Amino acid sequence: MPVPDLECTYRVAALVRFRHGYDRVNLHTLREHMSAYLPIYQLPTLLRVLEEQNAVPRALSTKISLKKAVAQYFRQDEERNCIDDEVEVLDLVHSMEMETPKAWALSSLQEVALNV
Repeated sequence: MPVPDLECTYRVAALVRFRHGYDRVNLHTLREHMSAYLPIYQLPTLLRVLEEQNAVPRALSTKISLKKAVAQYFRQDEERNCIDDEVEVLDLVHSMEMETPKAWALSSLQEVALNV
């Protein structure tokens, strides 16, 4: 979900709830797993793990209310810094160092060097 940010307009945030019996993962592990399927700009830089008692705000249509969810679970100060201790925040400079697979790797094609 989009969370406003002064440095890059919006950050990608992940709001997750783990099933009973599954190990919790941190933001780094989540990004590492998701990088096999998503380009780097779609990987989350904020992570909030919900407990059983936490409800995701919904509109009357039962769709998730993104604005309410962001306001409730990704609270910010006046400079748009995350102020909630339960949110894991990835430094944006560090996040750009992570590599995502090349297009041909995703489609199981191999890079071929041409000797011309």
